[in-house]
Amino acid sequence: MKVFINRICEVVKKDLFINTMFSLMGKAAAMVLFLLADIFCARLLTEDEYGEWNFFYAIATMFFWIVGFGISASTRVYAAKAREDKRLLRQYVNSGFLLRVLVTVLFIPVLLLLRALFTGRLGYPDKYPNLMLLMLLGIVIVALNTFNELFKDLFIATVKFANMFWINIAEYGGYLVWGILGIMLIGNNTGIALGYIVALLQCVVLQWILLYKDDIQINLKKYVKKQYVTTIFHYAMPILVLSFGALVLTEMDTFMIGIFCPPSEAGTYSVAKKMLSKISHINFAICSSTMTQFVLINKENFTHKRKLYHKVVGMNLMLTIAISAGLFLLGPWGITLLYGERYAEAGMVLRALVPYYFMYGTALFFATLLDYQEKAKTRSYLYMVMVVLNLILNYVLIPRYGAVGAAAATVVAMMPYYLGLIIQAHLIFVRIQSAK
Repeated sequence: MKVFINRICEVVKKDLFINTMFSLMGKAAAMVLFLLADIFCARLLTEDEYGEWNFFYAIATMFFWIVGFGISASTRVYAAKAREDKRLLRQYVNSGFLLRVLVTVLFIPVLLLLRALFTGRLGYPDKYPNLMLLMLLGIVIVALNTFNELFKDLFIATVKFANMFWINIAEYGGYLVWGILGIMLIGNNTGIALGYIVALLQCVVLQWILLYKDDIQINLKKYVKKQYVTTIFHYAMPILVLSFGALVLTEMDTFMIGIFCPPSEAGTYSVAKKMLSKISHINFAICSSTMTQFVLINKENFTHKRKLYHKVVGMNLMLTIAISAGLFLLGPWGITLLYGERYAEAGMVLRALVPYYFMYGTALFFATLLDYQEKAKTRSYLYMVMVVLNLILNYVLIPRYGAVGAAAATVVAMMPYYLGLIIQAHLIFVRIQSAK
């Protein structure tokens, strides 16, 4: 504990501290508000309705990763490099925004076609009676979320973490308030989807206002540069590969549980997974607020950057170990207390997923370093190995072991990716040092 406090004190002396605190507060607020919204949904809905919502949301999330097309992350990288040059920053922001509009609009008819072709094969109406309407509302959620994520990445790139705090309050507070009102007014899980749409709308409006407040103007005619649109699009391609991997890793297990198991099983698994997902926002907050310092590493700043990198990664490692121990010991009790006895089985799933949380929470820093050093292509190869392994293990284990099988598949599939990231992140510093 003393070592951990000393490391925090070292960071406190630096400019990183304020951004880290805003980022942590934003992610903490998001975590609490989202879990509250999910707890209310689980308690207000039947087990099957809650399971259907989670099955649908897994599909919607996969659509989001596809429609996202890697554009937000790619724009973030170039905006971060240009943040000291206001005009260049506006050119990258507007070029990324135009690309975002074009891709989102082009995908909407594709999603409508997929909804018409496959919803019946996914269990509508016998197994999932509200799925057809949920899928229609989901297309609106996906479209709004692409802009929501783009603006978030722009604020990360420009180190505006105070803005991120208020955005998280608006988004996740909106999910809580509007989602609960939706259930109470409509009486089933489609009310949550309507609530999400209202929450995302208010969030995008707030982000638009904050962009102008920070003098980051959206003026396509004045600032869009064709070469920057092309640059962002090209770098988005390897990130898109990672996005396909992310959708498999994050949602394919819930999707396959929804296909092979009763609706309630998807709800049980999602309770454990959501808790881990939101707790990992703590790691993401530290990562997003500190790793922008490593966009530029050269022979002049090499020693300082390497020392700072080790401090940040070490601090996160100690924090992740502490959180992992707390989850393993207290997680099952917490789930029963918050969600009720109906979801007590999710505690066992949570414990099975703790090794995954540890690897994910620490791997964020290695992965972000590779992205900022324009090594996304390297990371995409590692990701695809994990994706293929996860798919195979899910197919084998879920029909036999249900939610616990999905957890085991996720943990095993993460291992080669995790080791590969550690090696590649280390090699970045080795190569820079050898070039000195």
